[in-house]
Amino acid sequence: MRKLIGVSLITTCLFVAGVLLAGDKSNTKVKATEYVFVLPSFDAVSIKDADKAANNSVDAYYKAVRYLLTQLRNSKTPAAKTYTIYLLGTFRAKQAVWDLVKIIDFKATHVDPKTRIGRWGPYPAQEALSKIGFPSVEPIVKALGKEENQTRRKLMLMVLLDVLGKDVAQFVLQRASKTATDKEKPRYEKATSLLKSWK
Repeated sequence: MRKLIGVSLITTCLFVAGVLLAGDKSNTKVKATEYVFVLPSFDAVSIKDADKAANNSVDAYYKAVRYLLTQLRNSKTPAAKTYTIYLLGTFRAKQAVWDLVKIIDFKATHVDPKTRIGRWGPYPAQEALSKIGFPSVEPIVKALGKEENQTRRKLMLMVLLDVLGKDVAQFVLQRASKTATDKEKPRYEKATSLLKSWK
C-alpha cells in the first residue's frame, strides 16, 4: 500500500464484507466494502499529519459500524447475523446496543471454532453487549422492566453482572424499582432476587 501520511507508516486494514456469508458456495464472489485504517508512527510525523491520520481512522471506524448495523438489521442468514454481532461487539459499538438488546436471545448456528478458544458462544448478542460495557447498562435496565421472557431476562442480567459486578448491579436494579410503574416493579424485584441467588 502506498504511503499516505509522512514516513514510518504502520498500516492496518479492516475489510467488511458487503454480504457476509451470503451462501456457502466457495466459488461465489462476495461483494465487499473496504474500510482502511492507515496509522503512522506518531513520533515520526507532523502534528498536521498525525491529526489527519487520527481523524481518518475514526471516520473509517464509524462508517464500518454504520455498515455493520445495516447488515444486522437486514441479514438474511443466521451465520451472517452471528458474524455481524461478533464484529459490533469486538468494535465496542455503543450505537448497536438497542439492536443487540432486541436480539439478545439470538442463538448462534455454531460456536466458533472447535479447535481453539471460540470468538463467540451460544448467545453472541449477550456477549457483544458485555464487551460494549457501560453503554449497555441503561437500555438493559429499561428492558428488564418490560421483559417477561425468562431466557431473555437471564441474559440481560448476565450482561449487568459482567459489566457492573453483582453488588452494583443489584443497587442499579433496586434504584430502578423505586421509580418503576406498578407493572414494572415486580419485574425489577424478581430480577434483583434472581441476581442475589447467583453465586
